Order: sequence, then structure tokens, then C-alpha cells
Amino acid sequence: MKNDVAVGLLALLFAGLYFYLASDISHSFLADPVGAAGLPKTYAIALGLLAALLIVRTLVAAAARSEAAGTDSHSPAVGRHFRALGLLVPGVAYLLFISTLGYFLTIFLLIIAVALYAGAKFNFQLISISAAGGILMWIVFVKLFSIPLPTGTLWQGLI
Repeated sequence: MKNDVAVGLLALLFAGLYFYLASDISHSFLADPVGAAGLPKTYAIALGLLAALLIVRTLVAAAARSEAAGTDSHSPAVGRHFRALGLLVPGVAYLLFISTLGYFLTIFLLIIAVALYAGAKFNFQLISISAAGGILMWIVFVKLFSIPLPTGTLWQGLI
């Protein structure tokens, strides 16, 4: 039970950090009203709300258990919570590296990282799917929605 509160507080901390990093995404005059930071900020808010819900739910359940003696329920293993929080690491890394590496390479690496974290094997199929995902997302944003994506400061001398 204490573990759920600790995980909730940690998730709340990550949500704040994620929101802070998402706030650094530059705003273009050509962008829509939501802007490029809209979706990452929405994710941060959702994570914060879910973390707060976990904390409140845990505290309410603890109060109910203390009133009703004799009930013996076990909370889920803390390892599962930390495994779920581990998905934040690639997301935060994505935000940290997108301005340097550019959208395509960063999304390519993000897809690989999440797939490996989920248990996929590193092979040619994973590389192909990641490349196709990056290309497809680039086509959707740049060609379909006319939203410019960062090319990355690392490549500016080459382009």
C-alpha cells in the first residue's frame, strides 16, 4: 500500500518534469492553436491526474481497510508499477533528444526502445517497423497536416 503511494508520487514528479520539458517545445507562427507541445502537455496532465488518482485510491482503500478489521488483501507487486513507469524513460529521452537528433531519428529510436522494453527481439523486422513508423508519421505530419517537424541541430550542416 505504501508502495502505491510512492509510485503515485514518483509518477506525479515525472508528470511535472514531462510537462516542464514539453513547455520548451518551440511554438511556430504556422502551427495550429494547440501547437506542437499540445499533445505532450496533454500526456503530462493525464499522467498527473492518474498519479493523483492512484494516491487517492490507495489512501481511501487504506482507510477503509483500517475500519474493516479482518480483511487481508495484497496490493499488486511494486515491480509492475515501476515497469509501467519505465515507459516514461523513452518518452523523456525523446523530448530531450528531438531538437538535436531530429524527428525521424528520435521517433525511430523511440519505437525501437519501447518495443525492446515490451520484450520484442532486436532484429531486422524491428528495425524495418521502426523505420516504416518514422516515415509514416513524417508523411502524416509534414505532408498531410503541413506541420513542420524538427530536423535536428546535428544535421543542419549536412542539409
